[in-house]
Amino acid sequence: MEISSEGQICLQESKAEMKRGIAIPLIQGVVITYAFHIVEFIFLRLGLFDGVVRLYLTDSALRFLFGGVTLFLIEANYKKHRSVYSLREYFTNRFSGKTFIYLFPFILYLISVLLQPLFSNAHSFRAAGEFALNCIQQVGTGFYEEAIRVLILCGLLKYLCDTRGNRFKTVLISGALFGLSHAPNFLYGQDILSTLWQVVSCFLWGMFMAAIFLYSRNLTLLMIMHAVWDIVIRIPKAFFGFPDWSLGIEVTEGIGYVIEYGLMTFTTVMILLKLGEGDQLSEP
Repeated sequence: MEISSEGQICLQESKAEMKRGIAIPLIQGVVITYAFHIVEFIFLRLGLFDGVVRLYLTDSALRFLFGGVTLFLIEANYKKHRSVYSLREYFTNRFSGKTFIYLFPFILYLISVLLQPLFSNAHSFRAAGEFALNCIQQVGTGFYEEAIRVLILCGLLKYLCDTRGNRFKTVLISGALFGLSHAPNFLYGQDILSTLWQVVSCFLWGMFMAAIFLYSRNLTLLMIMHAVWDIVIRIPKAFFGFPDWSLGIEVTEGIGYVIEYGLMTFTTVMILLKLGEGDQLSEP
């Protein structure tokens, strides 16, 4: 059956609208991410991060500020019909209890981290106040980075989640952008090799979190998960002095690598395959 000229025009307009709906939130997310890095680098050069207290408080304030701007853009995209959900719905969408089954590797990894102090010979308790400030920073990180993730995903969620293949593309895009967002960390004194490793690690973590979001459609869950993860992985070295080598620590770290890079990636694939069967459990 031939498509009329009017139908072809409508089809072209629909494709153009879809491209804009995907591209605009994605570009906004990238711009906000690198604007954040530019401001951080300027603050670093100006000495505004000198001192532990100033570092944590200033950095936390920036993360909450940029996260707030990102939430504003999410709502703006909803009003422009580039998002399925409003900002309020992203925070309050109900999700199935089955979601917690997919959080098993996340929980298992945190347990492996918390077991590490059991194998430490030197128990040099450190300043709790300093760690509390670091926790505020990590809450700000979860707030900001997950807001960015959802901004990037909101257009993809609307236009590129209709098939299993498109859902895989969506998760890959989200993971890649999250990984690359950590590439500028070498500007803050981190060596190139460690930065490359972090990009790969964050790529896999980003895919896992994107898959969890596709399943739950809940931003609150992502922010809590991210903050808890960042806080817990800092607990052992924040409070305990580790020896140069310990078999127990080596084993727990090895288990952690298997979970983080193996089990989480496997879970990501399983979520996308499950969604591919039409098992979408979120309720707007």
